[in-house]
Amino acid sequence: MKETELKQLGFSNPEIKIYLSLLGSIGMSGSQMAKKTKMYRPYVYDTLEKLIGKGVVTYSFIEGKKKFKCAPPSALTRIIEEEKINLLDKEQTTNKLIPTLEKLYHQISPEYSVEVFEGKSGFKAYYEFILEMGSKGKIKELRSYGGGLKWFDLLKNYYPDLIKRAIESGTFKKLHYMQLWNTNLRGSKNEKTIGKYVDIRYLKGVSKKGGGVITFNDYVVLTDTQEKTQVILIRDRIIADTMKNMHSLLWKMASK
Repeated sequence: MKETELKQLGFSNPEIKIYLSLLGSIGMSGSQMAKKTKMYRPYVYDTLEKLIGKGVVTYSFIEGKKKFKCAPPSALTRIIEEEKINLLDKEQTTNKLIPTLEKLYHQISPEYSVEVFEGKSGFKAYYEFILEMGSKGKIKELRSYGGGLKWFDLLKNYYPDLIKRAIESGTFKKLHYMQLWNTNLRGSKNEKTIGKYVDIRYLKGVSKKGGGVITFNDYVVLTDTQEKTQVILIRDRIIADTMKNMHSLLWKMASK
């Protein structure tokens, strides 16, 4: 149990072995530690230096010999504090870097393009793209067809935060989100979660599996949560207009 938790804190297997061996000791030399752990002495010293760097092992000289011992277990909190500081530094650096990168990114804005986002991280990247554009008022209308509800489960830990940020940024007030769902999904738990923010209509025959189509601006988005878990983002005004017209026809046929 202790080993698993120490791994979560970033300890390697050799670090865990030496740390736990030292934990019940008043102090040991490197050679004593090598003998007890059956590890090569140079490897022991290298690992001890890493533990000293983490702040969980200290050393002293007793009768001219270097002895190592564990710092109080509360020293483990330093690891978390350092990670928080590092994350804060990275966040500040990222926030400074993004405006510069955005200028480079938007220098070329092709009329036609295809991008593929794969896996959960891909879905999150796509939704962050939508949230960014929506919060800036760059999307006035977003139409979706099908897609099922698997993506709710796929992003269950991310989705509530996404909704919260969309509300705080006023995104739902800036765009009209029109979703076409299969009639079998009427009254579902997910409808209650998102229904207050988007316009949902129901139509028999709409896909309730993993495939969905979304259109906005000059974009058509194909989503797959059934097989590969991916989002394909297509930028093509003609295709987008065609899909919007098809959605409009189905929207008139659907019921609330």
